[in-house]
Amino acid sequence: MGRVFSTKALAVILACAGLLAPAAVYSTEPDEQAAARNLVQDALQLFHADSPAGLPSEEGVRSPRSATILLNEIKDLSHGLDPSAIAELEDYLQRPAQLDQLHETVHFSIHYTTAGADRATAEQAKRVADACEYLWGFYHGEQHGWPQVLSDGDSKTDVYLCDLGWGVYAYALHEDLVGVRGKTGFIVVENDFAGAGELSADLALPIALAHEYFHLIQFTYGYDPGANWFMEQTATWMEGEAYSEINDHFRYLEALAASPNRRLDLSDGAHEYGTWLWPRFLAERWTESCVRDIWTAWSAGETSMLAATDAVLRGGDPGMTLDAAHLEWAVWNAFLGENDDGRHYKEGAAYPFAMECEAVLSRFPVEGWHPPVRRQPEPLAANYIELRPDASSADNQLTIELNGCPSLSGVIFIGWQTGANEPLIEPLVVTAGLAQMVVPEWDTYERAWLVIAQGSQSSTCCSYRLGLSTRYSSAGIDDGTHSLSGIELTGQPNPFDPRTTISFSLPEAMPISLRIYDAQGRLLDSLAEGTHSAGRHAIRWGGPGSAAGSSEAGLYFCEIRTPHGSERVRLVRVR
Repeated sequence: MGRVFSTKALAVILACAGLLAPAAVYSTEPDEQAAARNLVQDALQLFHADSPAGLPSEEGVRSPRSATILLNEIKDLSHGLDPSAIAELEDYLQRPAQLDQLHETVHFSIHYTTAGADRATAEQAKRVADACEYLWGFYHGEQHGWPQVLSDGDSKTDVYLCDLGWGVYAYALHEDLVGVRGKTGFIVVENDFAGAGELSADLALPIALAHEYFHLIQFTYGYDPGANWFMEQTATWMEGEAYSEINDHFRYLEALAASPNRRLDLSDGAHEYGTWLWPRFLAERWTESCVRDIWTAWSAGETSMLAATDAVLRGGDPGMTLDAAHLEWAVWNAFLGENDDGRHYKEGAAYPFAMECEAVLSRFPVEGWHPPVRRQPEPLAANYIELRPDASSADNQLTIELNGCPSLSGVIFIGWQTGANEPLIEPLVVTAGLAQMVVPEWDTYERAWLVIAQGSQSSTCCSYRLGLSTRYSSAGIDDGTHSLSGIELTGQPNPFDPRTTISFSLPEAMPISLRIYDAQGRLLDSLAEGTHSAGRHAIRWGGPGSAAGSSEAGLYFCEIRTPHGSERVRLVRVR
C-alpha cells in the first residue's frame, strides 16, 4: 500500500488538543467517540497532499515535511483511543510489510521492493545506505558523540523505502523496549522524492535521513509528547550540522522571524522547526555538549524539558538560568541577516530572515503604545520594536519608559550609531515590570531596537505599554528638571513609593493648570488651577483623587500648562 502524508496535519492535530489528550477525552460516550473518529478522518484527508512537501502554507510559512510528531503522539496515546477511531492509521503505526529486497551495511538494513507503488532500484537503496553510514559516523563519532540507537533485537537500524506521495519526505517511529525508558525505532523514507518541491531528490534524501535518524537518537533518551518541540528543534538543527552545504533548514527560520512573540516550547507544526535557532544558540554560546546534557537530564527523571534546560544551564554556568539564557538568545536574534554584526551567530549573515518588528516608531512623544493581544510576548518569547530619530526634530535625548509585567526577564536597547564599529547593547533598568532608560545623543543614531522578553514564570502573555519622549539637552544628559521659558517642573523622588513631591517654579505670577494623567492619557487628578505667584511651589502626590492617596504601580504624567506653553514629566510608581 502506498503511503501519502500531508505534513499540514501536524499543525491541525497538535492544535486540536482533544484528539491528542489522555484517554479521559476519549470516553465511551458515543458522541465523543464519533468526534474522535471524525478528527482522525480529517487528519487522513490532510495526509493525501496534492502539492510538494515544504511549499508555503496559506499563512505564508513553510509547512514541515515530517509526520514524526503526529504519528508518534498518536501511537503513544493509542491505548486511550477507541480502536475504530484509528483503524485507518494502522498501516502507519507499524513497520511496512511486503518489501522483499534488502541492502545491508555495517549498521543499517535498507528494505525496499522493485515492484508496485513502493518500487525503488538497487542504486537508490545504495544511496540511502551510503547516506545512513555517513550519518552514523557523523553523529556518533568523537566530534559529536551522540548515543547510538538502541537495538531492536539485532545490531542494525531498519530503514524502509516506501511511496510517501507528495506530502512528506520521511518519518521515524518509536518502539518500546521492556524495562527501560529509552526507545528504539525505525525510519520510513520516500522512495523517489517526487514531491521534493524546491529540492532535488539528491538533496532531499540526505536531509530527510539526517532529520529522521536524529529522531532515532532522541528515542534513546525516551519519548514523551511534551518534548515534541525540542525534538523538532534539535533534529532540524542537527540536519543542518550534518549537511551544512545544503542548509535547507534556513528557510524554516521564517516561522520564528514572523512570530518571535510565540513561546519557545510551542509545537504547532511550524514554529518548532523555525526555533532550531535555540539549540544552535546553546551550542555556540556554550558547547554542543550542553544540548546533549539537556537530553540526558530530561531522560534521568520526571521533569519537563524546560526544567531540564534550566538545571543544565544553572549547573554549567554560575548565575545563569533558563530565563537569562532566553533573554540572551532574544538579543542574538536581533542580529540575523542584514543585521549581522559578526559577534553573535557564526552564520548570522547567511540567515535569510530578520526578526519582524511589531512597530517602527519615529514621531515623538509616544504615549501608551502597545501591541495587539495576539502579538504580545508569550512566556519565553519576545517583541522587537524599532525606533528611529525624528529627522524634523532637533531633540538629542530619548527617554524610554515601559510599563510591563513582573514576569519580564529583561528589556534591551540595541542602537546603531552613525559611524560606530559595533552597536550599543544596553539593558534598561527593570523594577517590578517597569523599565526606564535615557539615551543621550539620540540624534546620532540611525536606528535602534528594543528587545522586550518575557520569562518563564507566567502563564499568560505580557501586556505592556511603551512611553517615548525626546527633548533637546545641551549636555546630552537629563538632570530630571524640565524647563520651559523659566518654568521648571520636577517630581522627586522618581521612581517613587508611595509618594512623590511635584515641584514647579514660576518666573512671575501667572495662571497655571497642574494635572496628572495615566499612561493612556486619561485625566486622574487636578492638583492646581488658577493664578499662582512667582517662585517655587510643591505638592505631595500619591495617587488619584487625593494628594495623600495611594496609586497603583505604573507610569504617570504630570503636566503644567501656562500662557507660555506646557511641560510634562513622567512619574513612575513602584511597589
